[in-house]
Amino acid sequence: MKPLLWPGSAERLVKPQAGRIEQRSNWTSLQMEARPDIEPPGCGYALEILTGSKSEPLGLSSNHGHAWIRLWQEDGRYASLGFYPDESTGIDPERVPGLRYPGMLLSPDKYDRVGWPGQSTVIPLSRERFEALVAWIEHLQAGRQKGALVFDMVDRNCAGFVVEAAAQAGVKARADQPILAFLPAWMHLPPGLTGWIRPVRRLFYRLGLAVFGGFSTVNWYWSRGEGGDLIRCQVSGQKPLFETVRDLFSKKVPFNHVLALQQWQKRQAGTHPIHLRTERPAPEHRLSTADGKAMGEAG
Repeated sequence: MKPLLWPGSAERLVKPQAGRIEQRSNWTSLQMEARPDIEPPGCGYALEILTGSKSEPLGLSSNHGHAWIRLWQEDGRYASLGFYPDESTGIDPERVPGLRYPGMLLSPDKYDRVGWPGQSTVIPLSRERFEALVAWIEHLQAGRQKGALVFDMVDRNCAGFVVEAAAQAGVKARADQPILAFLPAWMHLPPGLTGWIRPVRRLFYRLGLAVFGGFSTVNWYWSRGEGGDLIRCQVSGQKPLFETVRDLFSKKVPFNHVLALQQWQKRQAGTHPIHLRTERPAPEHRLSTADGKAMGEAG
């Protein structure tokens, strides 16, 4: 991992040439489609929350899975969306988990049709709530060049986006996952010690994020013009995870993870108005090598 020990040093992580430029991030309005291999939820307008991974169990950094959404219309057509770090910067987000830099909303989501084993939670919507959710998402997309789509690996990741989308639908989803839950059981402290040691753990968590990008941002990404030429796009308004030293001691920084979102999905099974669809079957076809590598960056 490459530590960043002072604000603004993140620019040295950006490669001089463009990384992968994802064309699915260049949409302006959501395009609905109907697919015979994907069954509508059967409740009219709906927000569907999907989580999955190519294998179990989910990990802290490797194989941490992905979360995305589908927006369903009354006629059975839908649009899928997922939130990712902008790959054009060439930055590996796992090497700088505290760094904030441009993100991208992909529609359709790159893993929506892969067929991973996973979970699907359906939230029925009124037509008014559906239209408001579409408007909110398109507003995020319209604000991308102004810095409205900010990504980091801890709270502004794929799971965090899903939680925000659920909030727009009037549902309080949970994706906050203690990092310590991924440690072996023998490393866990006795219950009597956790009360007074928890603030110390949180401080070390924030210090780690500060060292690995927490005071820095990257304010540009690459795109292609109409003629196919590379364009370096500037954004503004991005703020680092920590703006002052005081933030290291006081700012709450949740860690959103697909595992916690899946646990929330299971708790909602059978509750009104949310219901859990049957788990999606194992994939009949495997990811390509390129998509398999990208799986490590999903979320």
